[in-house]
Amino acid sequence: MGAIVPIKTLQRELTRVQTQFTELLKTSSIDASWYVNLALAYCEKNPKVLQCSLPSIINSLKQAASCQLPIDTIQGLAHLVPYWDRKNRQFICTFQPGYKGLVVLAQRSGRIKHIYAGVVYEGDELDVGIRDGRKYFNLIPRESSKQIIKGYAVAIFSDADYFYDYVVIDMD
Repeated sequence: MGAIVPIKTLQRELTRVQTQFTELLKTSSIDASWYVNLALAYCEKNPKVLQCSLPSIINSLKQAASCQLPIDTIQGLAHLVPYWDRKNRQFICTFQPGYKGLVVLAQRSGRIKHIYAGVVYEGDELDVGIRDGRKYFNLIPRESSKQIIKGYAVAIFSDADYFYDYVVIDMD
């Protein structure tokens, strides 16, 4: 296993490449120095990340910056996730957008107007299908138990069309 990257070493390296963050974030309202400080705070709160190779931490932060998603524990837009690399016998840091970050990226594309997800409880009625050539999705809450039986997601596109999908949760 690789040595733990001291936070001061990470800070020094991030300061050294801060101009790259400035370039990656130039089309957003995110300030590069704020982004670097946020990343450092994230790594201090998640010390497992500091067990990753320094280049993989820097590269993951650059990937997140290129998506203009801040790495932090509060918003949950993006995360740094350590994975064990068996071949090189070290932890590798990987950028992983959170589901909220994926929603932001989808909305930022201009093709998605709104996106949401939810659950259906036993006793609720979920009515989906095609009527008059149009898809429809309708959730009718009823007196229900606390047993979740389905999960669903709905995306409303900019052209007013929409997509939905659901999954049945098998508790057996």
